[in-house]
Amino acid sequence: DEDTYWTYRKNSKYGPNYWKNVKTSSDGGGGDPIFEYFMDGKSDNQCDSNGQSPVILQETHGLICSDDHQQITQRGDHDFDEIQFDVLPHVLRARFKEDDENDSSNRAPRTDFSDLSPFIPAVFMDLKIPSEHYMMNDLGVLEYFPGEIQIAHHFKEENKIVMTGYQLEDFILKWEDIHDSRNHMCEFGTTSNYIPKYKPRSRRQMEWIWGDEDGVPGTADWDLYKLLPTVYYYGYDGSFTAPPCQEGVVWRFLDLPLHISIKQYNRLRRVLLSGDQRDNQCRRSSKAYEWTVNRPLQWNKNEIFRCTGFAWSPKYPEQWCGKWDESYHGSFWLNDACG
Repeated sequence: DEDTYWTYRKNSKYGPNYWKNVKTSSDGGGGDPIFEYFMDGKSDNQCDSNGQSPVILQETHGLICSDDHQQITQRGDHDFDEIQFDVLPHVLRARFKEDDENDSSNRAPRTDFSDLSPFIPAVFMDLKIPSEHYMMNDLGVLEYFPGEIQIAHHFKEENKIVMTGYQLEDFILKWEDIHDSRNHMCEFGTTSNYIPKYKPRSRRQMEWIWGDEDGVPGTADWDLYKLLPTVYYYGYDGSFTAPPCQEGVVWRFLDLPLHISIKQYNRLRRVLLSGDQRDNQCRRSSKAYEWTVNRPLQWNKNEIFRCTGFAWSPKYPEQWCGKWDESYHGSFWLNDACG
């Protein structure tokens, strides 16, 4: 349907410059359904408004960080094997089991963002290749990265989505299994003889990978927030980066990258960007263009702030020993914590 189709092909009439014409679910439906769902029916297309994402992350001159502490996290009570994985035409997605507000022993991963929200649940995690945001580093050099992880938290009271841009191996295996089992079905008509790459792990193995539950509320066998490579970030108000590009998204973008191996990166590229990606009807489905699924940089009227080590010290400095350079944000506390 021409009214609902969109692509990343820059010169196409369906490309990013024309996303403003994509119909959304309330009037026929072409946008990303999870974005529309979590905005409580506000599914009007906002791709041509003036508070869009992604952007170049460079702090607005004179703007200071108003946050007074790092994210405080809870691992929740839902185990890794309860995550719903999917390979979509424009993103690799992991959707977390819904939070039960009435049962304190049945919670999703949660975090408390300083000066923004109480503890709010994580709802999904997307992986894009390469990164959509660019970052101006401390030397004044513009950087972008091989990929970008976007973790979405839903703040129901104010109907906002908080996106945090962050061991990835089990995620990769799950996404590979979806991609490869679909192709197996399309070729052989069955998945009965497909051998999954992902194998469930014992509780002890999960504890070895993700750490135990000591000091982090929750009983889950994994911890989403172990993926965070730092507690410092840029912040700004923006939008989702795919149609319907809804605003009301509060970005907290970490200023250090998560490291993975070249082999892991190439496996992710194969699943998300290769031409053999298929949907459940065996149709070629990838929206990738020139090996990317990235929206071009957008103009955004909102200011950008940055929270560094001069705003606060990390809550548990010892956990960063050997992970941060001593010059990182003037990490003077590392000497005391790490010896």
